[in-house]
Amino acid sequence: MGCNPVLYCTDIDSKAMATLQSACWKKNSFRADGGKYQELMAETGTFSADGETWNLYRTEVQNFHTSAFNLITDQTLPFLSQSIDVIFLRNVFIYFSRQNQLIVLRKMYEALKPGGLLFLSVNEIASLDDFEGIPFVKEHDGVVYFLRKLTAAEYEAAQKNGAAKAARPAIERRALGDIK
Repeated sequence: MGCNPVLYCTDIDSKAMATLQSACWKKNSFRADGGKYQELMAETGTFSADGETWNLYRTEVQNFHTSAFNLITDQTLPFLSQSIDVIFLRNVFIYFSRQNQLIVLRKMYEALKPGGLLFLSVNEIASLDDFEGIPFVKEHDGVVYFLRKLTAAEYEAAQKNGAAKAARPAIERRALGDIK
């Protein structure tokens, strides 16, 4: 039994997307501790490393849908609404004002399926306690913290219990009308 994920990769920097499409990174492209993962990544059968470069096999890149995307100004998501199971958005919020963080959270909410997960860096998620009505709940598995999009039933229960602030009308309609 295998897993055939479809990956949507976005960045505001088109050079970053070009590097991903080339499937080759120089050794210094990763943090200093990234080297300890080369052997583990090679064991997956999708990467190779020669000490100077990390190479993703071209067949793996075919599963990537890449696009330049500005999280703040671009209005149309590069994928369908409510079609994503997991989003990794790391070390992005540290550059944004609170207002822009909420704009991005709303877009990520729209992209996620009900129950979908949004992973942020540790520092970013620690600073998020008030989602201003966006139906996310902060959870953890003991070590890793993430946001989970509430299902319609969870959202309704939270509203009845007064545990969540009233969402913006457009988001509330999406949350209650589109989530099954």
